[in-house]
Amino acid sequence: MIMDRRENHRKKLEVIVHFYFHGHEKVFASITRNISLSGLCVEAGPEILSKMNVGGTVTVFLEYTPHFLLKLKGYIVRCDSSHQGLKNFAVKFLELDDKQKETISSLL
Repeated sequence: MIMDRRENHRKKLEVIVHFYFHGHEKVFASITRNISLSGLCVEAGPEILSKMNVGGTVTVFLEYTPHFLLKLKGYIVRCDSSHQGLKNFAVKFLELDDKQKETISSLL
């Protein structure tokens, strides 16, 4: 039996996300795969993967609806391939305020 080491429950969530890696000027866009109170998983292509480093910091802009934009800061904890051959990276959030926690909780 495989033990789940995640801190928080994750929910499948496929929405547009814009982000940039600290130290790079370019803003990238992709799709989230899932989210929790501790972080999120984002699909990534080769151009994105070439710019990232595990441990590097990232700022994420989550667009859940046209009137819903959530800015989150975090660091990259994982970068790998999924079973479907897609590349993903995982972000652990840094210092969420109460409003950010409440907003993410409403998505779960």
